[in-house]
Amino acid sequence: MSDQPTVEREGMLRERFADEAHQAWSGWMELLFDKCESNDMGEAILPAWAVNRRMRQSTTSYADLPEDEKESDRTEADRYLKHLTGSDKRIAELEALITELRPRHYYCEADSYYSCPCAEDSYSAPDDECDCSAVAVNAKIDLVLGT
Repeated sequence: MSDQPTVEREGMLRERFADEAHQAWSGWMELLFDKCESNDMGEAILPAWAVNRRMRQSTTSYADLPEDEKESDRTEADRYLKHLTGSDKRIAELEALITELRPRHYYCEADSYYSCPCAEDSYSAPDDECDCSAVAVNAKIDLVLGT
């Protein structure tokens, strides 16, 4: 079984997160430069009050932040969660589809008269081995679904 779909899905999610990270950084830079004063040399100078506030925030754990600053961080977290929530919904849809399409009949594609010993109405001997692959497919599906 190939991990290619997983790799592609992780790559797409990584790109979405990278886009969100860039937007957050861009927004932060815009906010920061809006607080700055420019001098004749074109340098941006951050006022002492803004430096003090940002230093306090950067050295305070999330748990110790005031509620309004936590809410700002939650808003940023929500931007990431929207991508995961969509993925979770898609995963649930795929799980339902896998369950619906699970092989229910045991057969051999090469021999339509073959009766798998796993089939309920099998006429095979009890010690015959299954070679229709349905058992293996069902085991993989059970593993994916956690059933």
